[in-house]
Amino acid sequence: MELLGGNTIPSSDTSPKTKYERGFMVHFGNTNANSDQNWAYQLGFPSTGITLGLIDYGNPSRIGYSISAMPFLETNVLKIKNLFLNGGLGLSFFTKKNDPIDNPLNEAITTDINWVCRLFLHYRLFTSNKINWRIGLGYLHQSNGHYKLPNDGLNSIFLSTSVQLNYKSKIILSASENNRAREKETYRNTFVSLRTGYGLNVLSKEINSPKAVYSIGFSFGKIYNKTFKYSAGFYYRFYQQYHYYIVSEGELIKNEYYHFKENPFQYATNLGAFIGAEILLSHVGVELNLGYNIYKPFYVIDRKVGQAFTYTIDGVEYTGYADLNFEYHLKQNISSRIGLKYYLFSNNNNQYYNFFIGAHLNANFWQADFNEISLGIVYNFNKK
Repeated sequence: MELLGGNTIPSSDTSPKTKYERGFMVHFGNTNANSDQNWAYQLGFPSTGITLGLIDYGNPSRIGYSISAMPFLETNVLKIKNLFLNGGLGLSFFTKKNDPIDNPLNEAITTDINWVCRLFLHYRLFTSNKINWRIGLGYLHQSNGHYKLPNDGLNSIFLSTSVQLNYKSKIILSASENNRAREKETYRNTFVSLRTGYGLNVLSKEINSPKAVYSIGFSFGKIYNKTFKYSAGFYYRFYQQYHYYIVSEGELIKNEYYHFKENPFQYATNLGAFIGAEILLSHVGVELNLGYNIYKPFYVIDRKVGQAFTYTIDGVEYTGYADLNFEYHLKQNISSRIGLKYYLFSNNNNQYYNFFIGAHLNANFWQADFNEISLGIVYNFNKK
């Protein structure tokens, strides 16, 4: 059980004001110290489980409260005694959100359901067989992944104090016969994988109705010790939002990019290459990809329209567009993808075929692009 206190770092000048924030979280988990799963041994027997949380942001009329649920993984940091890193990724529900009439000043949260990401360091002060007392410092991020704008999100820093109650505790031998045998074994698999995905995103505050993003991805790589998965591959995406803007002749299409009309389907596509890393925890995978956009011609319009602003000269209102600066080039060229997978068969088994469903947040460098649900298949070749 964990008590938190802290505050939110404003994302912009329009971010809602927050006061001293208070939170309560409860973690249900297992140390996996007695697990015979290969991943538990490879990762040094980390704790895993689920975290439930309630946070008061000190502004009940604008932000309200958040209720969150997320799977977590906690591991000893650099083998420093009593220091642990706890990370989680899940969903949160907010009791207040942006409303153009009733709550226009809340530009942080616009949807009921949002992504929540947690990263905390815990230091164990006192310990016994049944109770551990700990202090912590951590970061909590919540946003909707560009599903609807505005989406400044909430980035909070917390101090915490927690008590860990241990049940069914057993004496664990760090060098058991089972572990000694595993130390001599190394598993190495070569694999190929194919996935297809369906996502949703918006273009700007004015073009704020979510439309589909269809994607296909192919990857290949190696799996080491049934736990560490490294891959490289290619992805193709089609943005319905881009296609609609072209065929409906949005303002920038008429004024600057009319040649996009010659082939709307082509200019609404995105082709790229990526490298990825994934930690396999039996049926669950935690994945991070970093990619390079070989072809994404519409992003110049995405950038201009998405960050457009209005200004007035002599009583006449004009529209201004974002500069194509260094930040723009980073987001145009670099993509990222983070999320969770659930595999039909345990990765601890020697399966030639495996199938998965995934939930991911895709981004242009660090800025959210679209949320995605995916289905995929993995084929393992040689098992050594």
